[in-house]
Amino acid sequence: MKMEDSCKLEMNGQLDGEGLSSLRLLYAPLIGEEAVSLYQLLAVLAVSRRPITNHRLIVQLANMSIERFEQQRQILERHLLLKTFLDPKTNQYLYHILPVKSGNAFLRHEVFGRLYLRRMGKDAYEFAKLYFAEEHTDTKSYVELTASFSPDDPQWLQSSSDAFIRLRPSATQRAHPADGFDYERFLQGFERRFPPQLQTKEHLELIGELAQAHGIDALEMRKLVNQCINPRTKEFNVELLKKKARAKGRIIDDVPKDPYQASPVQFFRQLQPGIPISAADSRLIESLLVDYHLPKEVVNVLIEHVLARTDQSFPRSYVEKVASSWARLGIDTLEKAKAQAEKERSDKAYVPRQKTLPKWYGEVEDADVQEVDDQTIEQLQQRLGRQTE
Repeated sequence: MKMEDSCKLEMNGQLDGEGLSSLRLLYAPLIGEEAVSLYQLLAVLAVSRRPITNHRLIVQLANMSIERFEQQRQILERHLLLKTFLDPKTNQYLYHILPVKSGNAFLRHEVFGRLYLRRMGKDAYEFAKLYFAEEHTDTKSYVELTASFSPDDPQWLQSSSDAFIRLRPSATQRAHPADGFDYERFLQGFERRFPPQLQTKEHLELIGELAQAHGIDALEMRKLVNQCINPRTKEFNVELLKKKARAKGRIIDDVPKDPYQASPVQFFRQLQPGIPISAADSRLIESLLVDYHLPKEVVNVLIEHVLARTDQSFPRSYVEKVASSWARLGIDTLEKAKAQAEKERSDKAYVPRQKTLPKWYGEVEDADVQEVDDQTIEQLQQRLGRQTE
C-alpha cells in the first residue's frame, strides 16, 4: 500500500454519545489508543462533505506512517470495527466503518465480553455493567393507553397513495443506481413482491445496469425480476436475472435514432450486422456497466473504439484495460468518451497476443435460464480435464 493509492470511506450512521462511551470504556482496553484514535478519525472523515481520495491526508491527520496505518487498520478489522475492500482493476481501497456495539451487546458478546473480563478483571466488568445498564420502568401495574396505528385510515385515499409514490425519495437517493433507468416505474406497485429488504444498493444498481446493457425497459425488467424471486424464501437469484436479461436482450430489436443511445448489446450488433453476438462478448459488455459503472453511451464509444483498433476483434484483456483506464479518468459522458477515443487513436496500434484456444471454446452457449443437469456437468468436467492434462 502507498499513500497515493486512492481510497473511499463509507459509514452507516454516525458515532453518537453512547457509541463514543462504548469505544472509550470497552474497546480501548482491547485495541489500544492508536486504533481508537484511527477509528474516530475515519468515522469523522466518512461523513465529511469533502470526500477523501487517497491515503496521504489520512496518515497525516492520524500522525502515523502508512505502515503503522496498516497495522492499526488490521486491529480494527479483527475487532469488527472496519471492513476493507480492494478493487483490483482501479487499485482503489474501500473502507466501510462498522458501528461500535452498544455497551450491553459488547459485554454479553461471547468473545468481546470474555476478553474484557480477562483483560480488565471482575471489578471493571461489574462497573461497566452498571454504567451501561438500561433503565426501564416496570409497566406491569400500568394500563397501556397508546392509540394504535391503522393502515386502513379512511383518509388514506388512492389519490394520497399516488401522490406519495410521486413525492417520496426516489430509488436514486437510496442507491446511486444507473442513470436513465426508470426506477420509479419499476418499483411502483412492486414492493410487495420486491420488498424493501431486497431493494439494496447492489440489487437496484445491478437491475438498472442490466436493463441498460440489454435494452430492457422498466416494466419488462420487473417481469424478469419477479421470475427470479423465490416466493417461499423471498431470496433474489441475481445470477438467474443475468441469464434472463441476456436472453431477453437477444430478442429486442428496437434501436433508437441516435445509435449511441442504443443498449450496448444492440450497438455491438449494429457494428457487426449479420454476425450473432457470442455469450462471452455479451457478458463482457454487461460487465462494463455492472463492474466498471460506465454509462451506456460511454460503453458504446468504447466498443466502437476497440473494434476499430483491433481489426473488429473484441479481446477481453484489451477491453478491460481501456475500461479501467476510462473509469479512472472519469470518462462519464458521450463527449468525453469520443474525445478520449480520438486521443488514443494516435497511440501505437493494439497488437494482440497469440493464444491457442481449445476446440470447445465458443461451443458452450449461455444456458439462458435452464438448469444444467448432473450429466452435463460431468461431461464438461471431463472435457476440461482433457484440456489440462
